[in-house]
Amino acid sequence: MALSAEVLGLIAYVKNSGVPFKVTATVGTFISSTNPCSPHTPTSNHCKQGTAGKGLAIDVSTPTPSWDSPGLLAIFNAFRPVEHRLSELIYAKAPYNIKNGVRVAPYAVSSHHDHVHVAVPLGVVLATGDLPPMPDDPNLPNITGPVSFHPIFDAAGTCTGYYIFSQKTGELHAWPNPATPGKVGYFGRSEVIQ
Repeated sequence: MALSAEVLGLIAYVKNSGVPFKVTATVGTFISSTNPCSPHTPTSNHCKQGTAGKGLAIDVSTPTPSWDSPGLLAIFNAFRPVEHRLSELIYAKAPYNIKNGVRVAPYAVSSHHDHVHVAVPLGVVLATGDLPPMPDDPNLPNITGPVSFHPIFDAAGTCTGYYIFSQKTGELHAWPNPATPGKVGYFGRSEVIQ
């Protein structure tokens, strides 16, 4: 199962932060014959469809997972600069949690003592980095690189979609966020394999 661009972006973001970490859950780490998202519910951000793959959330722990370790608060704090772009940031011992980009009182405390849960809305890719390349999908047209990526945000800070522009050929492709229809014109869908 391919991980979404959003999940790969979360992993790249925490990796780029420099805090020691271990990803303990993505959509692909809990596979069972009855529920591919187990132990998460099918409506969880771990299981939702992302861009070019599954998942909008990851669970992150310290390299050696432990209960309420100081390293977990460091992981939580690494996401502070982008908290307004997150749909969820949950850790039991944090002074607050994030829900839809806003600070709220900690919630779901009983199940978040040994990891930090972080999720983004569909279309929000926090970072890129040294991540495994996604395989080419022969069902999608390819776009010639180099390309530039242009996320589109509305006045409330919601990503309404994105444009991909080929600097070499002038091709323009767009992906509208299904949660905000009509905000980004659709010019076709492509992927980069270079």
